[in-house]
Amino acid sequence: MDLGTNQGVVYVTLLVAFVATLITLAVTHRYRPEFASIEENETLAESLGLATWRYRTFGFVVAAGVAGLAGFALVNMLMTAHPSSFSSFSGINYIAYAIVGGRGTMLGPVVGTGLLVWSSNLFSSKGEYSAGLFGLLIIVVVTAAPSGLVGTIHQFFKAIRRRLSVSADLPTNSDAATSQPIKGGGP
Repeated sequence: MDLGTNQGVVYVTLLVAFVATLITLAVTHRYRPEFASIEENETLAESLGLATWRYRTFGFVVAAGVAGLAGFALVNMLMTAHPSSFSSFSGINYIAYAIVGGRGTMLGPVVGTGLLVWSSNLFSSKGEYSAGLFGLLIIVVVTAAPSGLVGTIHQFFKAIRRRLSVSADLPTNSDAATSQPIKGGGP
């Protein structure tokens, strides 16, 4: 199979995305408590006997492997691997995608990427103001949604569900009237 054709590029990209998703899901499913405790308070995790350096090294190796898969897909698409293809601005964009979308779920960076790429294309028609508008959008989203767009939407729906369950548990006026004993009227 020729990987240089358009069809080959699509197949390789989909395969790499699928494998990277499976790897990420497997690692986060198995080691979520350990990574969460290290993220929350590394010193406390160490004091409780967790070998944080092992988990940090393992996370780094897995992340580097997934990044290598993504690099393979990119080189397959571009048909070249020139250093100018990998600028530091690209790395900053990738971090912004994760922060804006929300890094608590796998859907967050996808949503962040969609929003920021769409807005970048929209703002590019504004010429000299495009970088400022892009930065302003990031500031507004991070200020309004500190846990990212997906995390904030998730928290919003969780709060609505909680309110609905609390209001369903409260007795209504008719329930309260029927359950109250009648005072007075004794023999």
